[in-house]
Amino acid sequence: MSRRRRRGLSYRLWHGVATRQRFLALTLLCMALAVAVGERSALSIAAPSLQADLGLTTIELGWLLSAFAWSYVAAHIPVGIIVEKHGTKQSIGIGIAIGALTSLVVAASGLSVFTSSALGIILTARVLLGVAQAPVGSSSGVVMSAWFPRTERGVAGAVFSSIPYLAVALLNPLLGYLTEHAGWATMFVGMAAISLFGAYIWFSIFQLPSGTPRLTAKERRKIEAGGALTSMTHSRSLSHAPTQSNSVLDDLKAVFLNPMMGGTVIAQYCINAITWFFLAWFPSYLVMTFDYSIARAAAVSAIPAIAGFVGGFACGLLSDAILKRTHDLTRARKIPIYMGIGLSSASFLACILTDNDTIAIILMTAAFFGKGLGTLGWTLVADLAPANKVGFTGSVVNGVGNLSGIFTPVIIGYLIAATHNFDLALVIMACHGLIAISCHIWLIGTLQRMPPVQHPPKA
Repeated sequence: MSRRRRRGLSYRLWHGVATRQRFLALTLLCMALAVAVGERSALSIAAPSLQADLGLTTIELGWLLSAFAWSYVAAHIPVGIIVEKHGTKQSIGIGIAIGALTSLVVAASGLSVFTSSALGIILTARVLLGVAQAPVGSSSGVVMSAWFPRTERGVAGAVFSSIPYLAVALLNPLLGYLTEHAGWATMFVGMAAISLFGAYIWFSIFQLPSGTPRLTAKERRKIEAGGALTSMTHSRSLSHAPTQSNSVLDDLKAVFLNPMMGGTVIAQYCINAITWFFLAWFPSYLVMTFDYSIARAAAVSAIPAIAGFVGGFACGLLSDAILKRTHDLTRARKIPIYMGIGLSSASFLACILTDNDTIAIILMTAAFFGKGLGTLGWTLVADLAPANKVGFTGSVVNGVGNLSGIFTPVIIGYLIAATHNFDLALVIMACHGLIAISCHIWLIGTLQRMPPVQHPPKA
């Protein structure tokens, strides 16, 4: 290749990145979520080995797997307020760094000096991890609304929502290998190193449109014409939004007594329950049902994870294509949800009927492809939330949605202890999908952005 051609190629690559800063922002946000998911799912990879080392019952393991979600859910409203006031960059970056610290604490619990208190140490670390990771969900709606025009939010939101699957596909085999060959404590040290590197990248590069000199006038005009809220800053949602002080309860009533947003919250809870089944119990499902080794179960779990990511990407392409063709936001967002979640529910039910591991894996792959195809939660937040409450709305939707992270692992743990199989758990997952579809049919209705939240001044 000639020097002139190499220079031309370098210029085109640089120019492509420089004129598409929104995709750089999305890449960084996806990286932050991928690191967060790695931290969350590390315990599920270590679970069989850790259970044997600590002598835990299945019920105790279920409580341990749900500990992250206790604080993750509880932290969302206060963290959402913090994000509104202090911004996305600091909140997410500090959260990633604290996540690395919690992994080091879990690794240290494996030392012989901490044997008697290891369970309590791990439980405490997981609770702290939940608080640290809450800003990732709270901030994603802000980033989507600030950087992306309406006709690109479907792809952007679907890619972000499907990142947990890609993270599992990439990290689970690595974490499983480390657990199998070096022990679960070493695996957590490795996860901490990944998190620290992610925090460094995030702090070094990420900016909102209002704070980056890299955003060209052409790209700004394009995204603003498409409805991007480029006035959002790191310290507040919208620079020209109403600023009077309202109580959290007033804001909750104003946003979530609306049937459209209330139905969205319920549907998000049900869809998140499917994700939590996969993150918390799927490796154990393979170990307990088909006698897989930890390393093999971790590697095989990458297959449905990849399918989930592909489904999520397809969801965004399909949704945005429908929107561009029909200019009907409701049809564009709901059609992929009906198709994907319907497929997921049917696949879970079919999985009960087979004892063959290959068929079960194929059906689980279809289930998580469908779940990815029907995942538009963050796109809906970016499309529907009041312009001055995007961060707050995203926090509540994500917080309530992740209540499923508290209940799903524990309920499945009790069901397995009672029945010694996963059949009832799979039925429950299918029912969650059907409830989500019902919410979109009968509660949510026509999709449109809510007006800014305003309350009359108090006398």
